[in-house]
Amino acid sequence: MFNRLKFLKPSPKLRELILLLHTERDPCVTQSKLASYASLAPSMVNKYLKEFVKKKIINTNGNNRKDMSYHITESGLAYLNQLFSLFINETLMLHRGTKEEYMSRLQRFYNDGIRRVVFYGSADMAQISFNAAEEIGFEIVGIVDGDPSRHGKFFAGRRIDPPSAIEDIQPDAVLIASFANREKIYHGISYLEKKGIKIISL
Repeated sequence: MFNRLKFLKPSPKLRELILLLHTERDPCVTQSKLASYASLAPSMVNKYLKEFVKKKIINTNGNNRKDMSYHITESGLAYLNQLFSLFINETLMLHRGTKEEYMSRLQRFYNDGIRRVVFYGSADMAQISFNAAEEIGFEIVGIVDGDPSRHGKFFAGRRIDPPSAIEDIQPDAVLIASFANREKIYHGISYLEKKGIKIISL
């Protein structure tokens, strides 16, 4: 997954965390698999593992890479927990920053008089937008999604309906909460603007 990141490149500490998590889960994991997990060259994985052994974070069993196994020591587990705690704290900080930015953008629409909103999208990123909208004071009157497999399921305690339900709900606006397909979604519901329903996107 880290190969696809444009802004948040893995740091050495994150790579240590990834390598230790996977060796804890599977002591017989190969260095080539570890390399793919951490987006590293196998030679770099080998350097990390040697450093772990030197610092007594892991012990190894086996004579060569093919039959090698890796075992986290007690001090290694303490170090892994420390890395994981730092990772969680930074992740939460990024989450808070993202939510604050969403709130700043949504506030402009609220100031323009938009109150009743239908959310279009129910993937993970939509949850941050949803929380930000609720905190500002929007009345979220519906959740819709273009994926038929999601219809009838629930998101944030609300039933997910097909986009055809928007017109009957008569919201002030539809908030596109999907980043990957926002242009396609907009073109599919742009006719609603002629009916007085605004379409907004973050």
